[in-house]
Amino acid sequence: MRLLHRARSMAEVKKATIELSDSVYPLLRHFDIPGMDREKWHRLLGKNRSEKFDHFGYLLMEKSRAVGFLGGFFHEREIAGKTRSFCNLFCWYVMEEFRQQSLLLMLAFLREPDLTITSLTPSKEASLILKQFRFQVLEPEVIILPVMPAGG
Repeated sequence: MRLLHRARSMAEVKKATIELSDSVYPLLRHFDIPGMDREKWHRLLGKNRSEKFDHFGYLLMEKSRAVGFLGGFFHEREIAGKTRSFCNLFCWYVMEEFRQQSLLLMLAFLREPDLTITSLTPSKEASLILKQFRFQVLEPEVIILPVMPAGG
């Protein structure tokens, strides 16, 4: 009989603000995105595109250590004369021993009132989770257009 590894304690969900960006960086390194060092992540995460939201996602914290992160780029758009809030999810990572608590990060986004949430490039694993939360797939195909030199 195999026992599941349990997290040491229940982690706490916190807003990921620019003041906590150094806590986020070790988790973002798991994505191995070429050219994205600490400084570039800090600049990207520090660009607040929202008047309503002052954070760029949520952290799962065990004491003062970040053990999980789900990013969200918030922004507002004027639609039919009314301001609407949107959030595109990015970079969902939770340390293995805390993965049973990873849905707490998604729930934090879902609790935000009047927020339309998108995930434009989910992994296969994230897609399965998003479907359980009744996210709808709008465009299942990928279209790649090659860059052509000018004049032919």
